[in-house]
Amino acid sequence: MKKQYKYLLMTLLSLIFLGACSSGEDDIPEPAPKPDPDKVTISTTNLTTEANGGTSKLTFTTNKAWTASSNQGWCKLDKTSGTSGAITINLTLEANTTDQERTAEITIKAGTATATATIKQAKKEAEGGDQGGEEGGGESGSDNGNTIEDMKNKKW
Repeated sequence: MKKQYKYLLMTLLSLIFLGACSSGEDDIPEPAPKPDPDKVTISTTNLTTEANGGTSKLTFTTNKAWTASSNQGWCKLDKTSGTSGAITINLTLEANTTDQERTAEITIKAGTATATATIKQAKKEAEGGDQGGEEGGGESGSDNGNTIEDMKNKKW
């Protein structure tokens, strides 16, 4: 009987020992969650403005701190950096006094992400007025702009 108690005791101790040991799965750390990729999204990437200048808005969202820059001096930004979220930048555009349309690019960087918006500003409007010279302009070489044919058809 002592032998049976000995075996019973050994069996109980073995079960206790095995139950106390873990399978080792608890010792493996959980993998760290991957961070969200850097992202910046501009609501409107192509803006068109009149030649007389003025103000415009550029709206974007980002999940990281950001910086903004313009590649043209005539297009100024009221903010050039900030924290993540929904952002609106006010743009101040100088008047275009040239006879050419002009373009500026606004670049937004957030972490490793970059997005660009293009601003096209119309050329200066042609000044009004009589472009054709004197009224009834005729063939070259005539002093007053009237040809002999014009003179015949006039009522005197």
